[in-house]
Amino acid sequence: MPFTAYTQTPPLTDECGKLSSISDSCSYTDGKDISMPEGKYFFIKSKLNELVLEPENGLRDPDTLVVTWFQRPDEDDSQLWYEDHLTGTIRNKPTDLCLDINDEDVLVVSEYHADKQSQQWLTSGDRIQSRNDAKRVLEISGSQPTEGAQVKVSELQNSEHQKWLFEFNPARFFYIRSKLNNKVIDVKHADVLPDSKLLMRIKASEIVDSQLWYENKYGVVCSKLNDFVLESGDDSKIRLQPYEAGNTCQLWTVQDNRIVNRVQPSLVLDIKGGNTQEGAKLISLVWPKPVQYSTESAKGPHRIGRRRPIALLPYPAVHLDPDLVQPDNPPSTMPVGKYFLIRTKLNPDLALDVKGGSRDEGTSVITYSIHGGDNQLWYIDHPTGTIRSKANKMCLDLNDNRLVINSFSPGNSNQQWDIHGEQICNRHDSNKVLDVVGASADEDAEICSWDCHGGDNQSWIFEYKDPDYFYIESKMHDGSLVTNNFNPGEHLHWWVIHNDLIVNRYNSKQALDISQASTDDGAEIIPYDVHGGDNQRWKFPKVY
Repeated sequence: MPFTAYTQTPPLTDECGKLSSISDSCSYTDGKDISMPEGKYFFIKSKLNELVLEPENGLRDPDTLVVTWFQRPDEDDSQLWYEDHLTGTIRNKPTDLCLDINDEDVLVVSEYHADKQSQQWLTSGDRIQSRNDAKRVLEISGSQPTEGAQVKVSELQNSEHQKWLFEFNPARFFYIRSKLNNKVIDVKHADVLPDSKLLMRIKASEIVDSQLWYENKYGVVCSKLNDFVLESGDDSKIRLQPYEAGNTCQLWTVQDNRIVNRVQPSLVLDIKGGNTQEGAKLISLVWPKPVQYSTESAKGPHRIGRRRPIALLPYPAVHLDPDLVQPDNPPSTMPVGKYFLIRTKLNPDLALDVKGGSRDEGTSVITYSIHGGDNQLWYIDHPTGTIRSKANKMCLDLNDNRLVINSFSPGNSNQQWDIHGEQICNRHDSNKVLDVVGASADEDAEICSWDCHGGDNQSWIFEYKDPDYFYIESKMHDGSLVTNNFNPGEHLHWWVIHNDLIVNRYNSKQALDISQASTDDGAEIIPYDVHGGDNQRWKFPKVY
């Protein structure tokens, strides 16, 4: 695609916003109307009066009101926003403060707090809706609002006060420069074909597209050369590939002075072996390394970016276990388990059911009277972003816009679903939700994907079943038990069972491991790279 001609690269400024701390700034000349990719930052413009959101008077302080105002030139950063997909928030460009709701249900900006559901927002079609309740949206206050009007949270209605346009600015291009040796990431031989390789090179004396990068509207790092994205292969090597919706190996984003994977924030871009030479290769690497999992600073300088303490970020609330999304259970109440029924609000006696209990690919998912069989029980598979059947681990999928089950396919966006309050939304278009066809309250109704309107045929009740209780015994020798005092804010406490391994939810390449393969009582259990040895394999004898 054509791009503008570049002037001489100016001194490092904040032209690239957050990226300026790790990149050289680039400017481009005015001239012809040239196609540019959409960037990360956008104006939030009311469909009612075309005014845009900004912190009142351009203030940069926490708890500042957010109001509507006349759109100013794009160099006024206070009117620019971005979606932080790692935390599930919408943030102001110059301050990184999050959209939030104060005690009076009025919109403000505030410092990020992982446990604040009032900061969890997403753009959904022409609405800004809560990630935890899709019927709660942002609207302009007042019957005839003008500039300076406040914004509040309200129930979803068909009102122009609640409708917004998201006007994305053109992308800003930057270099990705290593602090190890000042070399930059370069596409080898400026290869524009898929599977092209990346190397570390001396920054060219003239600006070349093979060394320029940008963050697209989804916050994903792309090459200016061909708009391809970084992809980590099974061999951990980084290559350029066309973007595939739902491919988690491509979700690389800038976080502070590192490039991290959005789904596994502990996975970082790394210069292989700390090589300082021209042509050094790039790989993906879990950081911190297994065993070295404290918050100590990195011991090697070859991470792309400066050495800094670990800064693991939490998943948005919609990715967390149900007991963290829903109100806390009283201590005397049975905790909820992994599996749940999905009941329709049209008729709560009906639930999603794999038709006929079939385990075949492409089987329809319908509504049916609740019987509690495995073909009616579902679970969220966090590493893949899918909702799966307990009966056969197949994923909810769409075939000709009808809900079916199929085996997992990494690039299939029709298998990518999130639970947002009472809605089941597509992860790549949150305005598309699961919908009972014809709003039927009868058995055998089909399910489709439809634009979100908040009706009962799009609203679901997630009834979690009681958990199974079991011991965790090592396959090396019987009798060794693993115990854990759970702290939901600690990523190293998030472990899931995968066959006979126990892997970390945020880093599926780490498993629980008996240190040194010891068979002694009191042996230490540590996180370690998956290798499949008996000291990483477990049995789960059920108690009740």
